[in-house]
Amino acid sequence: VEFDDNNRAVWTVEGLSYPDYENWTVDVGELQVIELRNQVAFEFPFHFHGILFTILSRNGQAVDEPGLRDTVMLNGSSSVVIAAEFTEPGYWLYHSSLLEYAELGMAGLIEVRE
Repeated sequence: VEFDDNNRAVWTVEGLSYPDYENWTVDVGELQVIELRNQVAFEFPFHFHGILFTILSRNGQAVDEPGLRDTVMLNGSSSVVIAAEFTEPGYWLYHSSLLEYAELGMAGLIEVRE
């Protein structure tokens, strides 16, 4: 989270806030390991449309959380590392499942190219 000139919270991904962000572009079949960081004290769910992932670690510690999922809870002041395989071409939305956070910029698109 960052704050704008009016001291309003603005949620960011890689330092940029939706809709002023750079598209995330991957190729079909690509596997990426992604670190999600929550730098505030309260938790929120983070969701990927059209993409399934497994959880590899929380706060730097390996975890045994089997199964594919499309949403992960980010606890306050925590990090989660996931492994996502991009299998479906198209444009896919990712965002906080708390819509007020998404409205404040915690959202973006992933372009999965063939």
